[in-house]
Amino acid sequence: MKGFSLKEFIIIALVSGIIGDLVALPFILKTPENLTMDLLGSFGVGLSIGVIAMITSYFIFRNIRTNTFQAFTSLAVIIGFGTYLGAYFMGERNLPDIFIMIFSAELVGNSFACLIYRRAVKLNEHLKKVQDKFSRKK
Repeated sequence: MKGFSLKEFIIIALVSGIIGDLVALPFILKTPENLTMDLLGSFGVGLSIGVIAMITSYFIFRNIRTNTFQAFTSLAVIIGFGTYLGAYFMGERNLPDIFIMIFSAELVGNSFACLIYRRAVKLNEHLKKVQDKFSRKK
């Protein structure tokens, strides 16, 4: 897995922020007095989780060279812990609601990460074929 381009990094960060809003939205709508600030906060939490997850995944694949299972396990820990901290700092104290947020964030976040990973694997396989093709011509 290679690093992310700036465009990919920004897109993934923004999508992570949107995921943060989608995960928190049902709970924000229960008390919509601070709707704008709560949406901005949950967007920031999602964006932060996404950026930390990207940096961690890149570090793991680049330096530790671990397997995919370990990388996705670390991603699940980052999403779960980040969601818990974000919900707690935004004032959520109801544990069942926090667990629902964590479950939703894990489901959506890991699905998104899986799509990104599959795309990267496909691109790397295509690149390898092209490299092999040009190396045979010499």
